[in-house]
Amino acid sequence: MQHHHTNGSIAFICAMFISGSIGLVVKSIPMPAINIVFVRCVLCAFILGLIVISYNRRQRILDRTEWITILASGLCLVFNWVFLFEAFQRTTITTAVSIYYLAPIFIMVYGFLFLKEQPSLLKIGVVLLAFLGASLVAGIHSSDFSQLSLDGVLFALLAAIFYAALILISRNVQKTDLVLFVFLQTLIGAITLFLWVDFNVDISAINPIAVLTIGIIHTAIMYLLFFYGVKRTPVMMVALFGFIDPVAAILLDFIVLNAQLTFAQWIGVALIGTALGIKTLQEQPGRSRTLAIKDV
Repeated sequence: MQHHHTNGSIAFICAMFISGSIGLVVKSIPMPAINIVFVRCVLCAFILGLIVISYNRRQRILDRTEWITILASGLCLVFNWVFLFEAFQRTTITTAVSIYYLAPIFIMVYGFLFLKEQPSLLKIGVVLLAFLGASLVAGIHSSDFSQLSLDGVLFALLAAIFYAALILISRNVQKTDLVLFVFLQTLIGAITLFLWVDFNVDISAINPIAVLTIGIIHTAIMYLLFFYGVKRTPVMMVALFGFIDPVAAILLDFIVLNAQLTFAQWIGVALIGTALGIKTLQEQPGRSRTLAIKDV
């Protein structure tokens, strides 16, 4: 079981690092955000669809008892994207992202209320510490509060809720083949987002390598790792590992784009690293059984 959890954690961490690098690729694709997400879904569904077609009948496992769960999960994925992009348009990106990082806190609270997770000061403390770090990494400051709009905050909050719901609902899909599951997720996304796509966008200046990268690496591979990890990682660790995304994003900006980080952002990175370190050390074998039962 420990080996099972370790593999899941590694997969989810890798997914978060890939997710954190998506901004570097998106900057080279001159399309509206909704169009980019639509392209991600179409390419991912096409690639994984080819794999599913190559399956023999025995491999093509789609459990009928999980159809509703898969549909709900796919819709959560889409609405998470749509509400987040709406939030970006109605308030500052910094504010929207900071509110969006409430999702791990929602996951933690859900775990306490419905998954029989035992509350502890350690669990609550490390998640709140990581959230504070993520807010600092996002670059939020007092001037952002003067630009708050109620609808922008609401859309960001809804995006966070649907992201948390995506993770919690997906954990219940255990029998359906992983590749088939992600294929159906992105197929649902492509069909739903079709309503919002601007088909009048000039595509002559679009870099095809960037488009393929975002479809194959940042969608197909990332979501295979993401959902593999979600199903096999304790819910509290999923909540905490989610904060790796902003750290990966800002460090890649610093390394690749030579972006200048503020002192507060470095403090944010340190806080997230500290939270991850504390929880990782607490998870190590050799701790007392009482502590493991109480705090895991």
